Amino acid sequence: SPLLLSYTDGQCTVPAPQAVDIANNGAAVLDWTAETGESWITLSAVSGSAPVSGASSLNIGVDVDGLAAGPYSGSVRVSAASGDTETIQVELTAASAPLIADAGTSYTGVEGQPVILDASASSGCIISYDWDIGSDGSYEYSSAVPAQGHTFALNGLYDITLRLTGNTGPSEFAAATANISDAIPDANFTGDQLTGPAPLIVQFSNGSSGYDQPLTYEWDFNCDAATDSTDVSPSHTYEAGTYSVCLTVRDADGSEAVLTRSDYITAGASGCQELPVKMGEVYYATLQDAYNNAAEGAVIMSQAASLNGDLVADRNISVSLAGGYDCGHTVSSGNTILNGTITVSNGTLSIGGFILQ
Repeated sequence: SPLLLSYTDGQCTVPAPQAVDIANNGAAVLDWTAETGESWITLSAVSGSAPVSGASSLNIGVDVDGLAAGPYSGSVRVSAASGDTETIQVELTAASAPLIADAGTSYTGVEGQPVILDASASSGCIISYDWDIGSDGSYEYSSAVPAQGHTFALNGLYDITLRLTGNTGPSEFAAATANISDAIPDANFTGDQLTGPAPLIVQFSNGSSGYDQPLTYEWDFNCDAATDSTDVSPSHTYEAGTYSVCLTVRDADGSEAVLTRSDYITAGASGCQELPVKMGEVYYATLQDAYNNAAEGAVIMSQAASLNGDLVADRNISVSLAGGYDCGHTVSSGNTILNGTITVSNGTLSIGGFILQ
């Protein structure tokens, strides 16, 4: 007993086996056999024995692997050596939960950085998610969870295959692609010392980085499109003037990044300790910096040195530019050479002691 067993397939959970007791009410040991004609019915044993006034247990289960959804009916016949038999009815309601594989179809990323592959849109009774990177038949990952991280070593277009394994039936497959971009290096640098009297020695520190090693460097100490050094962290001596600095970083596969620090270095006239431009009691590195802070009637004085940079006068005020001064901005005895342009779009700008180049 019992003589009727009912099972309901929970889609992703196989029904647990049920125990049937085979009781011996006779005066001798009871030897028995069990058999079924249904492939979906499982038996823990096909024979056994029960002691006098005792019982033997038989576990009867169901195997839903490959079964279509619907009701099933079968039986198990238990026979004693004496010829007595009992028939146990087995009823099963099978559910359908087909595997549907979804690999996420399309991914983008950058070489050397992790990409998350996501199969969470898949459905069914899934036991494992297997990922084949490159679709070469070799599965790099197998997991019970749908998300999987992968770092692509090189840029390019990759085919990806997802294989789903369920608790029943064959595996299901889905395809995806990953478009991986080339990693671009990051150009970065600082300089020490940035201001001071000419000749000014500036030591540069290179903080650039990149994925595709090794990196190469092209330093342009005045941004004139000519490479001045290929050292990692060079130094350079500046004559009087204001200079921008450009660094080009190139990685092993030819990708490059350029960093320009405009008006980064200011070297005063030889022997001068102060910045080259003065307005009132305040010193400035460039004419534009002084003009941006000027009030009506301001006089902007510049040392007799070479300055780099443009000046845009676009405010409705009157300002005077006076060049050719000594270090203390007290006596004008020469000219300031401006390597740049002066544009006046508003207000009035009076200029004296300047040579434009």
